[in-house]
Amino acid sequence: MSLVSKAFESSKIVPDVIPTPPSGNIELKYPSGAVASQGNELTPTQVKEQPSVSYEADPNAFYTLVFTDPDNYDGPEPVYREWHHWLVGNIPGSDVSKGEVLSGYIGSGPPEGTGIHRYVYILYKQPGKLNFDEKRLTNKSIDGRAAFSTKKFAEKYSLGAPVAGNFYRAQFDDYVPLLYKSLGVRHKMHRLCVLILLGCVSNLTASPVQSDVAQTFLEHEVVPDVLSVAPAEYLTVKFPSGAEVNGGNVLTPTLVKDVPTLSWNANPDLFYTVVNTDPDAPSRADPVSREFAHWLVGNVPGDDIAAGDRLMQYVGAGPSLGSGLHRYVFLVYQQPAKLEFDEPRIDMTAENRRAFSIANFAKKYNLGDPIAGNFYQAEYDDYVPTVHEQLGI
Repeated sequence: MSLVSKAFESSKIVPDVIPTPPSGNIELKYPSGAVASQGNELTPTQVKEQPSVSYEADPNAFYTLVFTDPDNYDGPEPVYREWHHWLVGNIPGSDVSKGEVLSGYIGSGPPEGTGIHRYVYILYKQPGKLNFDEKRLTNKSIDGRAAFSTKKFAEKYSLGAPVAGNFYRAQFDDYVPLLYKSLGVRHKMHRLCVLILLGCVSNLTASPVQSDVAQTFLEHEVVPDVLSVAPAEYLTVKFPSGAEVNGGNVLTPTLVKDVPTLSWNANPDLFYTVVNTDPDAPSRADPVSREFAHWLVGNVPGDDIAAGDRLMQYVGAGPSLGSGLHRYVFLVYQQPAKLEFDEPRIDMTAENRRAFSIANFAKKYNLGDPIAGNFYQAEYDDYVPTVHEQLGI
């Protein structure tokens, strides 16, 4: 057994990340001068920039390089394993610079108080040049990095067993907050969001279901496009059609045309504000009308929305033809008290719905951060012309 294989087994990268260890070594040298060496400890400051990578390779073959952190768990179960930091496919021989970047390089960012993380590099020899259908991620995008599985990725593309590997360990240092900032995470965000963002949920966070809410809001960039802080509580949203919202699942305008029922952990003695908003108007690629408000109800006693003060009548999803998938976000805010809303009351019309900002609305009425949320995605179907006709657009 090679030294690399022994290191991967003794550190439990096998079986935490992959079922069998590689035998070859990947040489990793960072611009800082740091070198990864099968489990040595480095700092986030030392590894903040993309390293040079070298390994023994067949110049006529193609390779895939994975860089991942498996230490993103909540308690004894690795619910959020893995968070991948770099992913490059179709590398000709050992020339990583000529490979196809699927996910841009992001350095280590272990949250404060979460201990040492393993940061693992794994190399696969491809059966040939491949067509990867993964969403391309820049080094500023966190979308889709959490809950990654190197094993499943390798199985999907028939990569077989890894041929080489290396890893180092790192824990929090003063560079980590700067990394969060570069990724668009505001300093005032809840610790839960930061932990999920960079691959670790500690015992101080919410339950797994609540953590999933924050994770999906981050992965789909509802944070920061709509909010600076993701809600912790799962909001149940069910439509009369039988459709149910589930953390970014895709529904159709036909399924969501009628007013849904919402439920959350409401206090019957308190008042709440409920909103449904689309940040992708007229499209996610060009959201010049962000946001388009679909529903707004204030002074909701407990979870009895029908008894609340309807500021905007509910209108279902109506994404225009060719505008792609839109995100439709439901949020619940706990009010400080019963409020006097000075907003115009909006019926079934597009008037005053465009360029809405739930963040500004919440600030205006001192609502704080949302306590519960959920969202779905939808694109055009044959019911949309009916929605547009209802709105007069």
